[in-house]
Amino acid sequence: IHSILDLEVNVPLYVKDKQGNNLLHKLISMKDMKGIDMLLNNIKNNIYTKDVNNYLLNGQNNNNDTPLHLAVKK
Repeated sequence: IHSILDLEVNVPLYVKDKQGNNLLHKLISMKDMKGIDMLLNNIKNNIYTKDVNNYLLNGQNNNNDTPLHLAVKK
């Protein structure tokens, strides 16, 4: 994951696992601070489209948790 994020290119990030977690959910679940930092920096630097940013930051999993909800629970 880090090598993909390090490229700072607009890669397809519209993926979810069986629990409905997107990449940011997964990074938070794994407590991967480097990956979270890299992903948030890419979002901040407008590497991805606004739709992808919104999907990653506000996307809800099957429990209706956004990545922020999940981070607070961890």
